[in-house]
Amino acid sequence: MVLAAEALCSVYTSLDKELLICGAAIHDIGKLWEYNTSEAGNAEFTPSGVLFGHLYMGASLIKQFTAGNNYDPEKVQMLLHLILSHHGQRKWGAVTLPEAVMLHNIDDIDAKMYMCESNYEHMDGGEMTEKRVFGLDTNLYKAKYR
Repeated sequence: MVLAAEALCSVYTSLDKELLICGAAIHDIGKLWEYNTSEAGNAEFTPSGVLFGHLYMGASLIKQFTAGNNYDPEKVQMLLHLILSHHGQRKWGAVTLPEAVMLHNIDDIDAKMYMCESNYEHMDGGEMTEKRVFGLDTNLYKAKYR
């Protein structure tokens, strides 16, 4: 996602590159406390994950980390906004900065491309998924030449 943010900043030059790249790098940091994972890769919600979610926990971590340090308060506030609003829907936190709009869309594209790529790994060229892919709400077709 950082590479996508960096590339898009060269297209949309009015974006705050430092803010967007930082947001892309750490927007999901709260997931470290939202889930417990096993060595097999299974994940289960922690009690805090259920009660608060990764948006709040990530923003809280950044707020604690920056408190009492010499960080620009407005930049911290903008970063907190990116973390709290990156899901992009008003009910999940309003997106008001162009960087937040961009981060939401990069995150959405990243998730959808992961779904495509993980399905393609198990498909031969010329095949279509038997079922609609959750999150994409469509079947995927893998071209024969792929």
